[in-house]
Amino acid sequence: MTILNSSKVRREITFWCCNIIVVSLLFSKFLLTLGMIGLIANAVLNPNLKIYLKKFFNNKLALAFTALFVLYLLTYFNSENLHYWAERVRIKLPFLILPFAISSLFPLPQKRFETVLAIFFFTIFLTTVYSMINFSFHFAEISNGYYSAKTMWTPKDHIRFSLAVAICVWIGIYLYRQSFFIWHKNEKFFFFSVAFLLIIYLHILSVRSGLLGFYLSAFYFVFYFLLIKKQWKYALVVCSTVVIFFWLAINFSPTLSKKINYMHYDVAHFFDGSNVSYHSDAARLMSQKMSWEVIKKNIWWGVGVGDVEDNVKNEYAVQHPEIEENQRLEPHNQFLFCWTALGLVGLILFFSPIFSIFFAGNNLKKWLFSAAYLILLSSFFTEATLETQVGTALFLFFVLLFHFQFHQKKLTA
Repeated sequence: MTILNSSKVRREITFWCCNIIVVSLLFSKFLLTLGMIGLIANAVLNPNLKIYLKKFFNNKLALAFTALFVLYLLTYFNSENLHYWAERVRIKLPFLILPFAISSLFPLPQKRFETVLAIFFFTIFLTTVYSMINFSFHFAEISNGYYSAKTMWTPKDHIRFSLAVAICVWIGIYLYRQSFFIWHKNEKFFFFSVAFLLIIYLHILSVRSGLLGFYLSAFYFVFYFLLIKKQWKYALVVCSTVVIFFWLAINFSPTLSKKINYMHYDVAHFFDGSNVSYHSDAARLMSQKMSWEVIKKNIWWGVGVGDVEDNVKNEYAVQHPEIEENQRLEPHNQFLFCWTALGLVGLILFFSPIFSIFFAGNNLKKWLFSAAYLILLSSFFTEATLETQVGTALFLFFVLLFHFQFHQKKLTA
């Protein structure tokens, strides 16, 4: 126990738990859970637990994020489908664990923090290398698959993977600017070069969530240089670079133009009233429409987290019985999902801390935080990101990690 009482040992445990989390985020739910349990155990099994608890209860933002778990928990009382309710609550467990653990254990020594980012960066980079090798061996087959909403190989969750790649673009630039290296100081140029390659990869992968997040975060830098740094020349360079990149991608990416053409074809099925079964984009739009129909009947208090799926599928049965049962999707929009489940009151309560953290402690001016935040938040418009274990962990871990690392006194390595 004497060893565990050492603050240095506890920082090392935190460091390795974070490494387990960033390596397993997209590959192993078991290891992801193990890393999170390690963080909370490291915070709780501590002779200074009273100090940690006092620190936590004095941090309104950390408390507010934990309260979001409680908000989902309380919908037990107006949910009939308790099996679905329990599944949603289980997915929200990181909201109970991570705010206390990260607010208590962070910041890490700067070098350790940068190493965690580098390990995540290398994990994503090596995965993209394998993805591109596989693409090159099956170029014609995979490329033509983009005409029917298929994508090149990625880990299980290609949407969350594209978000991780977009975040790694800015992590690479951050590590370059920090002159981070392991063996030789020139390694920083590796991070910059790979960040550039990851931008190219995003356009070949052509997953809308990742591309939307990347371009939104890129235009944040226009705002950052123009209004915050007062450096209009840099703003002009960034804006011009983004426009040129988009033009090159549209004209030269072997997959992006196919993806856009398919999207136009697919969405047309929604607007002309055709059966949207097995049409990816049209089915997503239909799920949002059906969710809105449920909201209109339960606008203030919602139907309860446990009954979202049942109520939305009932609307399908009434309004679009031609859509096959397995194509009757839950709302593919985090805002609509929460409004359906929690009502307008719950929606405001749920997103208040999520929006507040963007403006807390000058986060708006912390460019790595802001870029990652905007990438993850943008996915809420097209996916119920926080209704998957990976999406919840990805959003909560990086948003809280960057917030508490950048806004508390840094330790020296």
